[in-house]
Amino acid sequence: MADEESTENADGMEKQSSEELKKSRIRAVVLASFAVVGILAFVYSYVGQTKLQEQIKAQQEQIQKQDSLLEQANQELKMQTERAEQLQKKSAEQVKKTVKSAKSKLKKSKTKKN
Repeated sequence: MADEESTENADGMEKQSSEELKKSRIRAVVLASFAVVGILAFVYSYVGQTKLQEQIKAQQEQIQKQDSLLEQANQELKMQTERAEQLQKKSAEQVKKTVKSAKSKLKKSKTKKN
């Protein structure tokens, strides 16, 4: 009888150990699944961050190119403005000379008539 009880106790303990082992395995699988999901989330965020950094770099390069083009356009505008001012001065001087010449010819013709 004592042997039967000890055998039953041993069987009961084995069942209990087996159930605890199953529960432990299930917990291990669940925790491993969470770890895998966490690692995947980390990799996904890292890839996203890398892409974002590449986009930022490309935008900075584009801004630098636009700044360079803007600077060139400003220099060209300044040169054209200076050229226009020079042409305007020359034109004004020519108009003055023409007016002066016309006045001079007008005076000469008046003096010849008189």
